[in-house]
Amino acid sequence: MWYMLKAELKNHILNLRFWAGVLLILAAALVSEQTHLQFLLDSGGSREGPGWFLAYSFCSGGEHTLLFVPIAVTFAAGGEAEQELHSRFALFSCVRTGKKQYLAGKAAGLILSGGLMLSVSMLLMLGISVLVFGDIPVLGGGGPAFSTVLLQVLVSFPRGFLNGALWAMAGGFAAIVTRSRYLAYAVPFVLYYVLSVFQERYFRRFLFLNPRYWMAPVYFNDLICILILLALCALTGFLFIRALKRRLDDA
Repeated sequence: MWYMLKAELKNHILNLRFWAGVLLILAAALVSEQTHLQFLLDSGGSREGPGWFLAYSFCSGGEHTLLFVPIAVTFAAGGEAEQELHSRFALFSCVRTGKKQYLAGKAAGLILSGGLMLSVSMLLMLGISVLVFGDIPVLGGGGPAFSTVLLQVLVSFPRGFLNGALWAMAGGFAAIVTRSRYLAYAVPFVLYYVLSVFQERYFRRFLFLNPRYWMAPVYFNDLICILILLALCALTGFLFIRALKRRLDDA
C-alpha cells in the first residue's frame, strides 16, 4: 500500500500537469480579483483586517477563482485511471500489486494530487499577499486579533485540500463512467457551474447546494465547510472506487 501511495504521489506531483494546474489557479485568482486588490491598494487599508489577509481571502475564496478549481485539479490525475483501463495497464497493475491496493492507490492519487494542487496554489497566494500587501495596515486601529487572523488562514488549508480532492475525484469518477478521460476535465466544471446557477435561481435558501460556499466560509463557519467537504469527499471516493472496481471486473 505504501509503495502504491509513494508511486502515485511521485507520478502526480512531479509532472508538468500538476504545476500547470497550480499556475492556472494562481493566475485565475490574481486576474479575477484584480479589482478588489487594486481597491485595497488605493484605499491604503481596511477596517476588516490587515492588507495581506484581505488580499489572501479575496484570492483564495473569490467566486471566479473557485470556478477554475474544478478544471485545474483534474489535470494531474483526473483521466489516468480511465487511460490505464483503456490501455489494459490497469490489469497488469492489479496482478502485480493486488486489486485492493490498486483501487486504494488510484483513489489516493486523486485525493493527493487535487488536494495538494489547490493547497500549493493557496500557499503561493498567501506568499504573494504578504509580499505585496504586507505593509497595508488596519484602518482605525481596530480589526481582528492576529491570532484570529492566523487561525482563519491555517483553517483555510484543510478546506482547500478537501475542495481540491473532491473535484479531482469527481473528474476521475466521470472519466470512468463515461469511458472518456477528456470528460474528467469538463464534467467537474460543468457540475460546479450547474449547481451554482441552480441554487442561485431556484433554491436561494438552500445555500448548502452551492459549491462555492463549501470552500468559502461566507454563510457557514469553517467547521461546517470542512464537514460538508469531508462527507462529499467520502461519497465521491466511494463512487469512484466502485465504478473502477466494476470496470476491472468486466475487463
